[in-house]
Amino acid sequence: GVPVAILGDGGHVSNDRQLQQTAVTQAASWLDRANAILMGTTVDEHQPGPRRKGSPDNSRQPRDESTQSSADDSLENQMKEVQRLIFEGPTIQQTTAG
Repeated sequence: GVPVAILGDGGHVSNDRQLQQTAVTQAASWLDRANAILMGTTVDEHQPGPRRKGSPDNSRQPRDESTQSSADDSLENQMKEVQRLIFEGPTIQQTTAG
């Protein structure tokens, strides 16, 4: 059977604990995403692993149209991620503060 302590007051304790765990997970995810943007790390689906902006291997190579287009796409994706972080921030703050 299920221990009574887990059920608490008709299931409210375990429900509250689950909501708290979800809030903490969402906050941790938000912080990880914000940290990646602030540190300048990006994950490019064409290359394995994270890359730093301004890597020496990129700075010495001439840019062709595809490289420029890919850099523009990367910047656009980063800006969209920043917009999502700004939009989600107050919700995350309210959820974890309560």
